[in-house]
Amino acid sequence: MMSVSFQYPFAFSVRENYDFASFLAGAANAPLLAYLQAFPVNQDAFCLLWGQQGSGKTHLLQALCQAQAQSLYLPLEQLRGYGPEVLQGLAGHELLVLDDLDAVVGQLAWEECLFQIFDTALRERRKLCCASTLAPAALSFALPDLRSRLQLALTFELRPADPATRAALLQQVARRRGMELKDEVADYLLSRHQRDWPALLALLDQLDHSSLAQQRRLTIPFIKEQLGW
Repeated sequence: MMSVSFQYPFAFSVRENYDFASFLAGAANAPLLAYLQAFPVNQDAFCLLWGQQGSGKTHLLQALCQAQAQSLYLPLEQLRGYGPEVLQGLAGHELLVLDDLDAVVGQLAWEECLFQIFDTALRERRKLCCASTLAPAALSFALPDLRSRLQLALTFELRPADPATRAALLQQVARRRGMELKDEVADYLLSRHQRDWPALLALLDQLDHSSLAQQRRLTIPFIKEQLGW
């Protein structure tokens, strides 16, 4: 059985550059951003975010952790291979943040541990924020009691950013990596990967390495040459 003192994955989960200031919300997600910034001090016990992969859920959850000192971020997709025992003894944090909830929903042992965490948070007036790729109504729960607890959460859909916001975010990521990404280049990359943000960031890494190795700027002809577009 995995020891409840198991900590290794947690230490490497929160990225310093995932803060509220660096999240480009756009008009559609501005209310959600404002809500999360106030969540550590408002009266709500639970909140839940859901949205497609690459929409920014992990960024916001980790930003929430950085804004609250007594918090713990748990990436359930990464942790599920260790078993639900890793959740034991964690309910006492002032703020517990659960990413990838849909990765373990439907597995009774995990849900029983999650229910205990939710129940303790309610009883001890602590806070809990979760994220899921699926909408709450689409989650197939094995434990009805856990579904009922989640129904107490204030729920937000994280909507895909508009093209201008996505272009600005791509340029922001590029600047952090020391790259200059002109408007027309950002638009060109987005035209090829409008919906697949993780794949686009992987491409940006690839282009960064190629441009450094060849001492060339990121231009549309260079991208076409490197990627065969």
